[in-house]
Amino acid sequence: GKIAVYPNPTTDMLSVVTTLNNVQFTLFDLQGKKLRTVENTKNAEIDMRNLSTGIYILQISVDGKIYNKKILKED
Repeated sequence: GKIAVYPNPTTDMLSVVTTLNNVQFTLFDLQGKKLRTVENTKNAEIDMRNLSTGIYILQISVDGKIYNKKILKED
């Protein structure tokens, strides 16, 4: 299975596209605060417009496995 996250860096909307089932995406700040959660979708749009510039962690959970991807938010 494949997961595409784009654009990265992003300024407003982050798109997440996958061919996998039972996927959960959770966006955290670097302090570990949960900001957004999207569950069980093939195509997610994560709104980052009102977030500060900086680095965020997109946690991708697939069948009990956790993957983390750094997301850069720009102005």
